[in-house]
Amino acid sequence: MKCSTCPLLTEGRSCPGEQSKFVCSQSHQPGLIAQLRSFATAVVHHVAAGRPQASQAQREARLAVCAACPEYDEGRCRLCGCFLATKAGWADQECPVGKWMAIVPMPAERLREAPVEPALA
Repeated sequence: MKCSTCPLLTEGRSCPGEQSKFVCSQSHQPGLIAQLRSFATAVVHHVAAGRPQASQAQREARLAVCAACPEYDEGRCRLCGCFLATKAGWADQECPVGKWMAIVPMPAERLREAPVEPALA
């Protein structure tokens, strides 16, 4: 059930707060702990992958996909809470719903060296 202050109240799509206890009913972003976990996971993976950067064209293409997504919220993703300008520029990152994938896959040996719990969406 959508809350009475939900900005999605009159829209046909569901409210993220209906599916996850980590989503704030006001901002429709994951809760602070979930955002910190998601960011920490991304940073560890990014460093373990050698800090690969997407090209400007790749970054812009990713951001265009994000801007057209219903989960886009003023430069942030409502599902993972990421600041998309940063996430789209890290080549090893991917969209939480698979709309764009990692450009540089992380080598398996580096992933084993830096295990981190998956981010909660």
